[in-house]
Amino acid sequence: MIQRKTRSSFYTLLVLCGALFLMQCSSGQTTEEAPTTTERGSGDGLTGCVEGDCTNGTGTYVYETGDKYIGGFKNGLRDGSGAMMYANGDIYKGPYVADKRTGEGTYTFANGDVYNGEFRDGLRGGQGEYVWKEDGAIFKGEFAQDGASGKGILIVAGQQKECVLEQRKVICEDGSSRETEQG
Repeated sequence: MIQRKTRSSFYTLLVLCGALFLMQCSSGQTTEEAPTTTERGSGDGLTGCVEGDCTNGTGTYVYETGDKYIGGFKNGLRDGSGAMMYANGDIYKGPYVADKRTGEGTYTFANGDVYNGEFRDGLRGGQGEYVWKEDGAIFKGEFAQDGASGKGILIVAGQQKECVLEQRKVICEDGSSRETEQG
């Protein structure tokens, strides 16, 4: 008899708890609310696709490194025209094909120097020009190995010199030289 009353009380308590739970859920209240974000990508620390369609469309993707890409996507990869803002201050604007910089683009370094020209397989390669912000000097020519080597002319204050690129350093026929950025 005592066991039956205990069992009956247990079931009654269980039914009451269930009813209270259902009442709480139906009122819209919960004990733990999920965080909500009203403005995605507003400096709130979000990573991943923060706006648009980053699978097959146009969107904004923020990487864990702090780098941010805005532009076209195809099959989840950067594809089409876009802009990549790197956490170090560098910026690339131009086309991507299968997640690699490909075609004519502009790479602006954090120090203000600019490379305008061809990208192949994600790297600086082909015809291009490197412009130093400091004095407006321009190296025009052929770039290879992401700008680590090549040959062309250096134009400084209207004067032209034949030069080569070696280890990202422009070395001219008169023995003068200057460094380019890594990018």
